[in-house]
Amino acid sequence: MLNLLLLAGATGCGKTYVKELLVNSNNNQSERKNKFTNISFHAPVQITTRPKRIYESLDDYIFLEKYEEYEKLKSNGKLIAEIDFNGYNYGTLKSNLIYGKNAINVIVVSFSGLLNTLNYYKNAPDVNIKTALILSDPTEEILKDHNERTIEGFKNELFILLHQSYDYYIPNYRKDRITLNKLLEILNK
Repeated sequence: MLNLLLLAGATGCGKTYVKELLVNSNNNQSERKNKFTNISFHAPVQITTRPKRIYESLDDYIFLEKYEEYEKLKSNGKLIAEIDFNGYNYGTLKSNLIYGKNAINVIVVSFSGLLNTLNYYKNAPDVNIKTALILSDPTEEILKDHNERTIEGFKNELFILLHQSYDYYIPNYRKDRITLNKLLEILNK
């Protein structure tokens, strides 16, 4: 059994924050008083051809130096959720996915990565995919960290994202960041 939780949302909405909340909750099972008590959240390391951002660690991504390395992995069918964004490539190595009924792979995706993954696994037996849209109100500061995006660009990205239905809608606003308990409550529905 392969369980995937795909986190989508506009640039700067907190997709990585939500992923880390879930993965870090593995260390404190006592906080989980719902169906996730015996579940392990896993964040498979993703690959990218873009340079490392200042605040990122080498654990955040596998940074490929050559586009040809990425293209070889993609053409050999070793990636899911692969996308091209702002001139760089991203994807998740299938070999990094954890299988088992008590394991949920939490993957941050763009809209096209979400569609690619849903399409790839649409007829696959023993694959359970849930999707979540992270809703937020980004600041100009956050957007500047993400390739000089603007509020208008954020609105356009969100407009595209809203043309898909999701299993979960997760609010993560600046003045009211999502907490682990609230997040698990939403996912428990």
